[in-house]
Amino acid sequence: MKKICILLILSMVSIATAEPIDFSTLSTVATSYGQVAAATNTLTAYQGNIYYSTYENGTNAAKVYQYNPTTGVNTQFLAADTSHFNALRTIGSSLYMSDALGNVYVYNGSTTDVMTGTPFSSSDHAQSMAEFNGTKYFGTSSGKVFRYDDTNFTTVYEAPENRAILSLNSWQKNGRIYASIQSSSGYTNDGWTISSNTGNTDSWETILTGVHHTDLFLPTEDYLYAAVMDNVSWYNSTIRKSSDGISFSVISQSSGNIDDYTGYKMAFGAFSYDDIAYFFENSYTGTGSIIMDNGGIVSQVPNTNLAFMQATELNGTVYALAADEPFESGNVYLIATPEPATLLSLIDINPDTVNMKSHGMWITAFITLPDGFDVGTIDTSSIAITSLIGETCDPEYTQEADLSFTPQVGDRDEDGILDLTVKFDRQVLLANLCLDDVSITIEGELTTGELFSGSDSIRIIDRGK
Repeated sequence: MKKICILLILSMVSIATAEPIDFSTLSTVATSYGQVAAATNTLTAYQGNIYYSTYENGTNAAKVYQYNPTTGVNTQFLAADTSHFNALRTIGSSLYMSDALGNVYVYNGSTTDVMTGTPFSSSDHAQSMAEFNGTKYFGTSSGKVFRYDDTNFTTVYEAPENRAILSLNSWQKNGRIYASIQSSSGYTNDGWTISSNTGNTDSWETILTGVHHTDLFLPTEDYLYAAVMDNVSWYNSTIRKSSDGISFSVISQSSGNIDDYTGYKMAFGAFSYDDIAYFFENSYTGTGSIIMDNGGIVSQVPNTNLAFMQATELNGTVYALAADEPFESGNVYLIATPEPATLLSLIDINPDTVNMKSHGMWITAFITLPDGFDVGTIDTSSIAITSLIGETCDPEYTQEADLSFTPQVGDRDEDGILDLTVKFDRQVLLANLCLDDVSITIEGELTTGELFSGSDSIRIIDRGK
């Protein structure tokens, strides 16, 4: 599949505690036609695939798409006779998807079923979902929070009339579940957030009052973040951060003008990766910026090309959902960080012939990288045998290098090209080797992010042969 490079203007903070994702390097891996389906929870990873949803566009129904990173194929997974899906969320071992008609679909990795016996309808549909203490919770468009124990639905909270539960999330650090209640009308600021340490009916506490709504929560190991629309009349929004989940401080603020609709800015999605919190802030009619909290250092990167909305991670690759404009018809993009380059490297294993009954301590491997790469930058803790190819060997066998031997940089064959000497436990390897010729693959990673891979063949004999 052709990849389209998406260029953004970035300025990174050099003293940050971790290296932020460079979104300018992300490439398109899948496109669809429509609109990004909702502000939160419409992108998730599940059982090795990526799932995302789009709004109805013209005569096209709302859809959930599946992207397979292995094959690079993007396919329609689910369609509904409704304008949009409200949420996609992996809970337990299943993927849950709710639409605006009150349906909740459950995919277990092989079949998709519609939940039966639910209290939901088109006038009171499941708008948000979360897991708390091993139990599923659903927030609805008419302000109810339901708990579901896999058999029965129980109402555990009900807001006053003309409200909606916009977001649900739990935070493992303080063992609480959070729900956002929307303001009663478009231009009032009487929304609030509630929290409970049990999820029971009489246990909810009110926090973050006097706002229009809290659009999303981002729980990390140390902090709970909240993206808040403080005053919708003046388009004032904040990103807040809490270490206890009760008291929140403002780390970023955006404001607009009531006469200028483009001034309305809000973080429509959030994502945490490698201890950095990301918030994708956009206006309703255009792109905005990416706000990062990196170890307490808050920075903002202009987002001038596409409107990034959400992100998720799968097997070390970051996938982001983006659009030409957040709430306008057009292309929806699934984009991903590029795969690290794999360097084809020279591997020389010594000895060339190994006796199965040998009592030696090690097998030695010499690693030489291609021109322009320094073996001194190899992360020695990443070096491992990753395959044994032979008549009866395990092609998926893995064995890490024995770090009781300190890897050494040298020039064993005196050809002017440096190599790295590492050793593997001989007895562990012999217990997994087959006779005759065996191809051994060794792989690892450089501290600069590249991967290396190489193979060498050795002969295995039994004593006396």
